Amino acid sequence: MIDRWYILACATVLVTLSACAPTLMTPGPIVGEARLTDDAFVTADGARLPLRKWMPETGQPKVIILALHGFNDYSNFFKEPGLFLSQHGIGSYAYDQRGFGRAPHPRFWSGTAALVADLKAFARAVHIYHPGLPLYLLGESMGGAVLIAASQHLPKDIVSGLIL
Repeated sequence: MIDRWYILACATVLVTLSACAPTLMTPGPIVGEARLTDDAFVTADGARLPLRKWMPETGQPKVIILALHGFNDYSNFFKEPGLFLSQHGIGSYAYDQRGFGRAPHPRFWSGTAALVADLKAFARAVHIYHPGLPLYLLGESMGGAVLIAASQHLPKDIVSGLIL
């Protein structure tokens, strides 16, 4: 006969492990085209992801960098590098990924597929504003993982390279 303490211990472990599973907050239905505003990246499902950008004060940028932040961070992680690069003719964009910063549903995981889809749409939207410019994607920590997951699905006619 199985000991009661053994059953209780197994049940406790299972309950504890189930608490580690993330609550998945997937994107809603498509309501329009993804687009940029002055302060947000609006996704195809209408989610407003806060946007920061750093552009050269004079003239057009010669290169664009899209920066993705890490886990438990947000777009402001790129402020200092963005300001520095803007002084050297490089434009930069960073947005709060779903579930982070001021993006909808803070502390809820949206899933890798959603983060990858947002990145692809963001790259296309930025390319519309800066056609013909080299576009590099930079990922820090979780942002790098999103880039790696997206690397085989990125529009090669738009993205010039990855910085991990």
